[in-house]
Amino acid sequence: MLRDGHPADQASSSIAYLPPHSSRGGALVFSTDPASGELEVARSATGYRLP
Repeated sequence: MLRDGHPADQASSSIAYLPPHSSRGGALVFSTDPASGELEVARSATGYRLP
């Protein structure tokens, strides 16, 4: 989360396994109200292996 262009808070989450054609939900918890800043979400795969 950014506030005035500077990092104000951070949260992370991971999903260990996601089968093909499926979806998962999750939550991010911040120590400050994210409505007071700019929320930036980055999605990236840190690993992948062919079945």
